[in-house]
Amino acid sequence: MKIERMRKAVTIEEARQLLLSRRDVLARGITERELKGMVDGGVLIRVRRGWYAEGEAWAQLWAEGRHLLKVLAVHRESSGGGAAFCFDSAAVLHGLPLYRTFPAHVHVLLGRTSHSRVKGGVARHDIQVGEGDLEEIEGIRCTSLERTVLDLTSRLGPEAALSVADAALRRVAVRGNAQDSEVAATWRGELARRARAVSGRGIRQARAMIARSDGRAQLPGESVSRLHLHRLGFTGIEL
Repeated sequence: MKIERMRKAVTIEEARQLLLSRRDVLARGITERELKGMVDGGVLIRVRRGWYAEGEAWAQLWAEGRHLLKVLAVHRESSGGGAAFCFDSAAVLHGLPLYRTFPAHVHVLLGRTSHSRVKGGVARHDIQVGEGDLEEIEGIRCTSLERTVLDLTSRLGPEAALSVADAALRRVAVRGNAQDSEVAATWRGELARRARAVSGRGIRQARAMIARSDGRAQLPGESVSRLHLHRLGFTGIEL
């Protein structure tokens, strides 16, 4: 029962329960030497410095869940609420899939800095984002769903990009098993409008994946299969 449950998507609340601070671990009566031994033996996994998860639980998490724990650890150690999360890190807060993507860093926005930089496993990006492109999810600031889709469909590989677009559209336009065609068309149109106003690497792919998105795809495998069939020349593919 536990393994099957952990193979499912992990919510922010579930991830918070899995994340252990160094203080949490030592409060169990574990010594510093025992803590080191538990990490060396895989009983505990060091999520980042000062933060841990039980090894058994970590082994059952998908890449999205593991990255979510890292995002929560960075948020909890940040003062004043911290900077807003972006890219892959915003995606896991929104519950979007990261098909065959394994983020090396936690990504945050820091405006008015001289350049983007990586330190302590956190990539800080000098990108200006308007307040309309930011939102708060369970007390954590991140880029909005639409901005996150635009960012990732231009940055990820095509399979992962379409999976993100499909999953986001599913949240917006699908009720039960039916997709509201008008809502879906409006969402695609708005993102297409925003994408036309952007230039740079990957934006052509972003426009194509947004236009091809279909919220009826329930899993990344359906998105990827549809993309491959399209490449093979099939048309009128029904989910």
